[in-house]
Amino acid sequence: MATLRKSCRSCASSKRHCTVQLPSCARCVQRGLTCTYDLQPLSGADADEKCSASLLLKGIGFDTTGYCLLDRAEAYNKHFGNNLDPSFCPPGHNEAQEIIQQCFMNVPEMVTSLRPATFIHPKLQIRTGRSYLSMIRSPLDSAMSLIDLQTLAEIDVGAVPLEEELTALQALLVFAAPLSTSEQPVNREIAEPWLKVAEIWAQHLLSIVSAEILKGRTPWQQWLLAETIRRTIVMAYVLICCFNAWKHGYCSNWLLLESLPFDSRPGLWMAESPQAWIAAAGSGTGKKVGTQLTSLHEFGGMMKAVDSTFCGDTFLSMMAMAHNGSAALPNDSN
Repeated sequence: MATLRKSCRSCASSKRHCTVQLPSCARCVQRGLTCTYDLQPLSGADADEKCSASLLLKGIGFDTTGYCLLDRAEAYNKHFGNNLDPSFCPPGHNEAQEIIQQCFMNVPEMVTSLRPATFIHPKLQIRTGRSYLSMIRSPLDSAMSLIDLQTLAEIDVGAVPLEEELTALQALLVFAAPLSTSEQPVNREIAEPWLKVAEIWAQHLLSIVSAEILKGRTPWQQWLLAETIRRTIVMAYVLICCFNAWKHGYCSNWLLLESLPFDSRPGLWMAESPQAWIAAAGSGTGKKVGTQLTSLHEFGGMMKAVDSTFCGDTFLSMMAMAHNGSAALPNDSN
């Protein structure tokens, strides 16, 4: 690898030690900072070596799932040319499993205790179709999860109401997540086709959502339903991306995940009454709360300089981690 003359701009301006390396120094990677060197390398690497995937995957800047795909692509283009796919990452990385575990593993307990989970809210009213959330038990049993998945397999999502499809996708994610991180290889093999089903269902759910589903609901219930749909779709792709990154070292859905929106205002999701919801938004009435959508990429960029516990909202803290790495979380959240 080429040798650089001096510290990067970020370390130099902060008067911090810089472990010089391409494409980003260790400090900038850990803190999610843009790493720029003022001087060019003293000696350049061979062009073929620059394009070596094995060399690329050894770089500390690319050894984490929690690293913005767009920032990664920018670094690729700058230092390695534009012929490398930023969806590559080393397989078997622990952070991918950690994201799955923290996003999904406490969901059964939260659901059965009627508390807000990462993407399932106990106060959302399911008015049409069947709710499959009643299938979720705590603790989950892998054998029962397989039986429950077979029950879900019989659903034709194109023939059921949107709210029924929503709860079916939520239940599928809850049952498939622990299988995907199981220590038993056979369970991980079983999980993989179910993640493909989750992707198809998430795509279908996204394609049929319209404002019509919100009619006849209170402002709080409108927001809850819309945000539940958004979070469920995001979580489907979080599970898919993390599993594929961990197992295969590649996932083609990262860019889509970066673009998915959600309401990032802390406290709104954790509210369990319309009054608490209005108070969390700092609004006088429910109609004034509205919806303020932020893509994962925008949210991750804002969170690079913010130390927040997100009012206990695991979804928001995990989205910060998924985008920026575990260093993005406040100390009491690690």
